[in-house]
This record gives sequence, C-alpha cells and structure tokens, in this order.
Amino acid sequence: MDAIKWVQVKERTRVYCFPGGEMLTFEEVVRVEVRESGKHRIETAKGEKAFVNTGWLWMKIDAEEWTF
Repeated sequence: MDAIKWVQVKERTRVYCFPGGEMLTFEEVVRVEVRESGKHRIETAKGEKAFVNTGWLWMKIDAEEWTF
C-alpha cells in the first residue's frame, strides 16, 4: 500500500457540489490528499476522516490563501 501524501491546509470550510445540486461540506479541514483517480481524502481538526469520490462539479474553499 502506498503512503498517504498529505498536504497540510488550514481551511475554514471546503464544499463540494455534485450533479443534482447535492453539496458536501467539511469544516476546519487540516489535511487533504488528492489521488490520481481524482478522489480526495479529507481530515478535519475534530479528527473526522472522509473520502470524497470523483464526480463533483466544483469546489468552494474558505481559506486565507491557496495551499496547492
């Protein structure tokens, strides 16, 4: 198994929008991994962990600056 390639971030919110208007929101995102497949691995300051599958249309990030 390949090692996780985390990017440290400091995002207040990260919102993914999917077809049909479905939205998925994460708060206080601290680490992100973007895989070649397009899947994202997310970890929050509260210790929540999630995978976001491919197929999202756009993403909105609330942060002070771009991280990657």
